[in-house]
Amino acid sequence: MFKTHRIFTVLLAILVISSLIPVSAFAQSGRGTARQKVLIVDKDDNPIDGASVTIEFMDSRDPIIKMDGKSDKKGEVVFFGLGYGKYEISAKYKDLDPATKTITVSQVNINTVKTLKLTKSAKKIAEEKLQQEANLVGQGNQLFSDGKYQEALSAYQEFLVKNPEFYQLHLNIGNCHKELGQNDLAIAEFNKVIDAAKDEEKDKALKAKGYAAIGEIYLKDQDIDKATEFFQKSIALSPKDEILAYNVAEIYFASNNNEEALKYYDIALLIKPQWAEPFLKKGYVYMNMGDFPKAIESLKKFMELDPENPQAPVAEEIIKSLQQ
Repeated sequence: MFKTHRIFTVLLAILVISSLIPVSAFAQSGRGTARQKVLIVDKDDNPIDGASVTIEFMDSRDPIIKMDGKSDKKGEVVFFGLGYGKYEISAKYKDLDPATKTITVSQVNINTVKTLKLTKSAKKIAEEKLQQEANLVGQGNQLFSDGKYQEALSAYQEFLVKNPEFYQLHLNIGNCHKELGQNDLAIAEFNKVIDAAKDEEKDKALKAKGYAAIGEIYLKDQDIDKATEFFQKSIALSPKDEILAYNVAEIYFASNNNEEALKYYDIALLIKPQWAEPFLKKGYVYMNMGDFPKAIESLKKFMELDPENPQAPVAEEIIKSLQQ
């Protein structure tokens, strides 16, 4: 009787201890005998072959219960040895947007096939469309480089009709008109950039380019006062842009306006003192002005700053000839 009572007591203790363990304790390990089929399809419900699919047990701690697979020609992948609980399944394929879904896997009932649809987001579709249209700009740039200004103009305009928010392209269009001798149309396009530009630094730089482009047109028309007005507006907007100052100097240099060319080469050097190229050009300007000592000084500074420059041997020969 005592022995029977003792056995009963031990069994009762075991039952009590067992009752303290959640019935899902083993299931929470993420291991079991369940299987889960996942189907991966595209926007038209066609199966996707070769999609990367992952299933991960959401209640897992350490080690993480995670399985990876690839969809077959039917778009299917099957995961085995799953325990009861919640899982996250995810899939990705090439340039399609990835997809995820939370599911519950059963150990008792048959788990129905779970489907993930991979599509391109509206944002990605728009980006791809923009990229395709941006090729028009690339074509336009190449045509412009080849001197085919009318064809370049058509390419830029076609892009801008579809993407009017890219107002900076009016600079390209204006340059085409300028090369075609259509100065009024060119100025109108440059003014569109100036009017559309905002107060942000990148927009100020575009606005400055617009002013400089208008200034260049007036300079070619020998309207020095107007040209100077627009060049000054350009530099005032972008006073730390040494490239802009250098380009303005180049425009004056090409027009044999030596004094103004020197002025803007010096502005570029104030911004970037160790830039060799403006010293080379200053040397040429001083030669044009007949000031050979200053020409030699500038050319020597150019060679000092950039001795490996392809123009260094030329500068050296010029110095020798000026010293004779």
